[in-house]
Amino acid sequence: ATVSVLYCRHVDVAMPPKEVFLEPDVGSPCLFFIDNDDEKHGWTQGTVQSWDGKIASCKAKDPSNPVAKWETGKVYDKLKAESVYCVTNAEVLDEDVHDLLNLTVLHDSTLLHVLRKRFINNYVYTNVGAITVALNPFTYEIPWYKEDQMPKYLSEGERIENNIPHSWAVAHNTYWEMRTGASEKADQCVLVSGESGAGKTEAAKIVMKYLAALSCKSGSDAQKQAALSVGSKINTSSNPLECFGNASTVRNPNSSRFGKWMCVKFSSDGFLVGAQITKYLLEKSRIVTAAADERVYHAFYVLAKANNKSNWGISSERDYNNTKAGGRFYTNKTKDGGIDESIGEFNTSQAFDDVSNSLLELDVSPEVVNSVWSVVAGVMNIENVVFESDGGEGSVISAGTKQWLDKCIQSWGIRDPEELKKEMVTKKLEVNKEISIVPLNPFMAKDARSALSKAIYDHEFTWIIETCNKTLDVESDGNWIGLLDIFGFENFKVNSFEQLCINLANETLQLHYNKYIFEKDQMECKAENIDVSNVEFPDNAPCCRMITQSILTELDSTCSLGSGTDDDFLSKVTDQCQDAYKDFFLRRPLDRTSFTIHHYAADVSYEVEGFLEKNKDTLRPEMKRIMRDSTDPFIASLLPSPDEDDSKKMTVGGYFKSQVADLMELIESTNPHWIRCIKAHPQGGRLNFEGVHTLKQLSSSGVLGTVKIRKAGYPVRIKFDRFTQRYSIISPNAADPASILKEAGLETKDAQVGTSRVFLKSEAYVDLEKLRKQKLEVYNAIVLAHCRAYLAIMDVKGRVLEKNKSVVDGLREQVKKELKEKEAQLLEQQKAAAEAEKAKLEAERQALAAVAEGLANIGNEADISNKAIVDQEQREWDNMFESFNDEIILIEEAIIEREERELRERLEREAAEQKRIDDAATLIQSTFRGYHTREQILMELTERARSQLEFDLDANMFRQHMLLTTLDVNRLKMEADYLAACRSKAIADEREAYWKQQEARRQAQVRAVEARKMEKYQAQQKEEELITEFALSEAHRRRNTRLEDQERARDERLVANIDRRRNVKNIENVAFAMRQQKIDETAEYMARRQDSQALTQAAFAAHVEQSRAKNEEKKNAEQMYSNGQSQYADRERALAIQELDQHALVHDNLQLTKSPIMATPPPRFGSR
Repeated sequence: ATVSVLYCRHVDVAMPPKEVFLEPDVGSPCLFFIDNDDEKHGWTQGTVQSWDGKIASCKAKDPSNPVAKWETGKVYDKLKAESVYCVTNAEVLDEDVHDLLNLTVLHDSTLLHVLRKRFINNYVYTNVGAITVALNPFTYEIPWYKEDQMPKYLSEGERIENNIPHSWAVAHNTYWEMRTGASEKADQCVLVSGESGAGKTEAAKIVMKYLAALSCKSGSDAQKQAALSVGSKINTSSNPLECFGNASTVRNPNSSRFGKWMCVKFSSDGFLVGAQITKYLLEKSRIVTAAADERVYHAFYVLAKANNKSNWGISSERDYNNTKAGGRFYTNKTKDGGIDESIGEFNTSQAFDDVSNSLLELDVSPEVVNSVWSVVAGVMNIENVVFESDGGEGSVISAGTKQWLDKCIQSWGIRDPEELKKEMVTKKLEVNKEISIVPLNPFMAKDARSALSKAIYDHEFTWIIETCNKTLDVESDGNWIGLLDIFGFENFKVNSFEQLCINLANETLQLHYNKYIFEKDQMECKAENIDVSNVEFPDNAPCCRMITQSILTELDSTCSLGSGTDDDFLSKVTDQCQDAYKDFFLRRPLDRTSFTIHHYAADVSYEVEGFLEKNKDTLRPEMKRIMRDSTDPFIASLLPSPDEDDSKKMTVGGYFKSQVADLMELIESTNPHWIRCIKAHPQGGRLNFEGVHTLKQLSSSGVLGTVKIRKAGYPVRIKFDRFTQRYSIISPNAADPASILKEAGLETKDAQVGTSRVFLKSEAYVDLEKLRKQKLEVYNAIVLAHCRAYLAIMDVKGRVLEKNKSVVDGLREQVKKELKEKEAQLLEQQKAAAEAEKAKLEAERQALAAVAEGLANIGNEADISNKAIVDQEQREWDNMFESFNDEIILIEEAIIEREERELRERLEREAAEQKRIDDAATLIQSTFRGYHTREQILMELTERARSQLEFDLDANMFRQHMLLTTLDVNRLKMEADYLAACRSKAIADEREAYWKQQEARRQAQVRAVEARKMEKYQAQQKEEELITEFALSEAHRRRNTRLEDQERARDERLVANIDRRRNVKNIENVAFAMRQQKIDETAEYMARRQDSQALTQAAFAAHVEQSRAKNEEKKNAEQMYSNGQSQYADRERALAIQELDQHALVHDNLQLTKSPIMATPPPRFGSR
């Protein structure tokens, strides 16, 4: 009801606009969609190879994904137009932004492309408007996400502006919006969602840890200590919550199997003071069983690993049906051949001690802690109980499993074990206020046993949460931040009642998100002066109303009828929703046991089989009375009283619907923030990215819904400078974007100009690109025409030069010959000067050597004891060598300077020579145009050659100094050559090491690719095995369900037969009484008949006698009056006849006085 009130104003369904695609252009860059059995890359970068109007082929070229480099160069054929997104502007593929809404083009392909590039570069957090997308990196070693980076975020102001996106940034902005009142609502909330293994629990922990650190940033030591104490208690509470509420699944070894809302409370000064926890929809089926390669809740394995497990009568985890249901055990062989089972989440004896200590820290007494584990032990033992047929319609407990029931009775403290055994194999039925005991077949007895296990464990988990709240919850004078860690959207091969509830929660959250994002997008448009009055956003409010007001309401109504079935429920729901919610509800003609709902993320088909049973409270009141009579006070207090429970009885769907309504009421009162956790690959792992899997999660988490909302308005938003630069070709005279749009003929509803950006509809963007392409084709034609004219002119010039080639070649040869002669003369002069300089240098060296030798002799002959003379000579010697070294340095500098100058002169000379040749060619060409004559060309070339020769003579004067210092620099050159050789050797060694490293890296990449192929093959094999096991389990489940339905129908027939027999017996008793009454009435009738017959006979005899006497008198009278007295005779005859008539009347009156019941003959009876 609350949901319908919140969103009743959204009546019309506003669907997103149809996607507009650009036709693929051969050779253009694109993003194309790959989703087949072997490859699931989603949108991959490449180029269009061909396009026939319907089908395209593309060549993969995606350097941003090193994991999929092997696919580069592969051509993919038979791609439809909607599977190819052409990128007209190559800059779109190079964009890398922290907020995806800042992309130039908003499309699924561009979003996935940027997310993949960032993920490969170890940037796992990306904003999408108000959403922070967090891709699970499966590592804690990314440098910029380590905890030593947290102070950078803590040091910022009221908003994160200088750091990259992170869960810390979400927590930081949330906290300061609460403190400063920057938003309209002071209370805040952070909504964390995602599939199993995406990192929801870790993200919630990161947010909680940052909030605790941020609240302790300032204040007194006492306040900081108090806040740290609360944070410590919250961390302590997570241990038992994860142990009893988390389990190992195929996707995640520590998956939360319940939704959690934590209300984190702060004081008026912003210090953390407490928290309150609320749970949503614990997965009860995982208490008693698990799917293949999965496990039940951690608590069962932890107890089986405890050192003192014998206190509860527990043995190995492999001995219990629920712990071995999924067939998943964490084992590892030791060196001596044994098995070490200490690997995995909550799978060690230390984990048992940690959970028990956490409960003690939450002020739970040791006795109650012992009782908590007794409940777990009882569930493990009772699930081992097996039921057999008793030869008839009932069942009995198998003799071989009675020991497990005895252990359960001992763990739970059952006062009357026989009563529990009786309730497990029979049930009471009340018909017409009469109670009948109906036996249960083995399958029904198993359901009754599991219902008890689920109820006791679920209530114990609720008690743990209430215990945590007693420790954490306090009254606060400040605001609070809600932290929602809830299950993500689910769509499996077979979806049932649980998936409907989970998807209802996600659908309702998505409705709130759509409304919030749409309003925020409208505010942004209004800030840019954009008219958005005609824009409608995708509204899924009718879908929420359909589930809450039609489907779940009709389910409760059907459950309230004792004779209702799943088929009846499906028929009623179809009648209600087929027409009223035709945009969201679908039931195909062949769907006999299912219906489909069009959710915001995907179309989900729900099987109605078992809906009614799952919606009811299957635990019978007798079971509750037995458990409440336990000798253990803790266990006796877990289940509610049957009378109390009946007075407040609510179906599972009704209770969850009310929880969702309360949750939305809370969220509506806050300012929301979102973290969407994504698992980039089904198998997880470092840098593993699968586009199709990621895209599905982006859709189910509402990220693509943000894009749909943008597409409903103006999805393409381009800055002024980029827009003008790209589209000014449409109107060369246009000076601003408005003029370009006007020239393109776009109306206001398709495109608008803001204060800094141009806002475009998808259709308008496509039209602009097409118009730009047309303009480019026109200008290309003009440029091609000019190029062809230029090439024609150059061809004519080439032909003219070819005809006069001999003249030009002769001039060139003459110039070269003169230059060679002058260069030979200069070389001879330089050689002679060099020899003279060499001789002079040798003479100077000999003189210096003689002076040095003389000084050496003088030093040898001098008195060694004369220290002053020796020192003086040494100083002179040092000064001489210093001056000599200085001269060498100056000479080397002069040599370097001369070499540089010579190089410049040589380059200038070569450039001048080339210029002379080019000028000569130019003059020759101009000759044919009438500007010069051949003689003028020769004279000018000769003059220029003479000038160049003089320039070369002056330049070669500097080269003579090179030979003067050749002997002095030999030693320096040798040292330089040696150093160069050493350096070359080091470079060669380094290059060899580099190539070896590259080869090793290539080999490692090859091995990694092979390993990934093997992992993929193994995963496929494992998936096939899982599918086979799932098919078998599904067949068994359906067979069991069919048998249960048959047994249930048989019980109903049995009860009907009992009622029919009772009615028949009652009818027989009534018939017997009626027969006795008939017999008595018949006897009375016979007696009266006999009396009547006697009276009739007597009357008849008297009448006969009287008649005879009268006849005799008549005869006498006739004889007396025969002689003619006829008148007297006639009178006498009339009197006689009158008497006879009177006698006959008397006889008739006697017959009329008989009873009516005697008027009919007596009925005939059978042998009875």
